[in-house]
Order: sequence, then C-alpha cells, then structure tokens
Amino acid sequence: MKQLLLTFTIESWGRPRRLEGGDTMLASELVNLDSDDRRDATFFRYEPLVDERGRSLHAPTQLRLKLQFGRLTHVFLLKVPPTPALNINQPTFIALAVIEECKKPVQHSSGLDIYFYSKMKSAEVVDITTVKALVGRVCWGNQWAIFDRNGALIQALFTEDEDSDI
Repeated sequence: MKQLLLTFTIESWGRPRRLEGGDTMLASELVNLDSDDRRDATFFRYEPLVDERGRSLHAPTQLRLKLQFGRLTHVFLLKVPPTPALNINQPTFIALAVIEECKKPVQHSSGLDIYFYSKMKSAEVVDITTVKALVGRVCWGNQWAIFDRNGALIQALFTEDEDSDI
C-alpha cells in the first residue's frame, strides 16, 4: 500500500467553488482571512452518510444522511493513476474536505433554519460532495448562531402580477 500511495499526486486547494454557479468556499488554514470587509466563507452545511449503528460491532450498517455544520480547514485533491491491482483502469480524482464540525448544533425554537452552537469538535475528513452550501453565522452571547439560507430562510422572490397596478 505504501508503494501505491507514493504514486498518488496530492494537491491542496484554498478556494473551491461548488459547480453550477455555487458559492466559493475558503479553506481557513490556506487563505488569509484577516480582511475586515470579508464575510466568513469557511462555514458551511454538509450532509455526510452516517452509520446509525456505528457503535455496535455486530449490527448491520444502517446509513442515513445527517445535517451537520462545520468550518472548512483544508481541501485535498488526490490524483490516482491507473492501478490494475485495485481495479482502477483510468486516472481517478478524489476530492476530500477537512472539516472542524460544530458540536451539537441546536435548532432555534421558531423552527427556522437557525442553529446555535458554542464549541467545535476535532477535525474529520469527508468526501467533498457532502458539502452543500455556505452558511452565515454571528456571535450571540456566549454562543454562535448559524443561519442556513438554503432552507426556510432562502430569500423570497418578488414577481409582478399581470393585473397589478404597480
């Protein structure tokens, strides 16, 4: 396996962008975030598959999507050359995100997509395709409020009615 890993090429990215006109995210450990007039584009919503029975050694795997929030610290692109021993017949690309997860975010009692947290968990590595969208956040007392603008808080659009006098 060590010999195989030596054939990989690994790139580190600081500003990945979601496809189809998505947000540009910033990797907090690779991009200068000191500017006063910049919003924090390092926090986002992601939805990994989590094994609900992961703590039980003998239970069958039961995967479900879990809504999580976290801070992007690194993005790595692994370029894997054709490797017949692993049944990889053409160059393959694997994009991984290193994320510090928000610990136990609690949804606001209004039911809107506002979540509160006060601590971060240690970093985890996930497939970058689990990353869904940037979120806003503000300090609220001794905790942080996350505003997920991709659900119920999505901006409403005004459409002019044909019979309108406006």
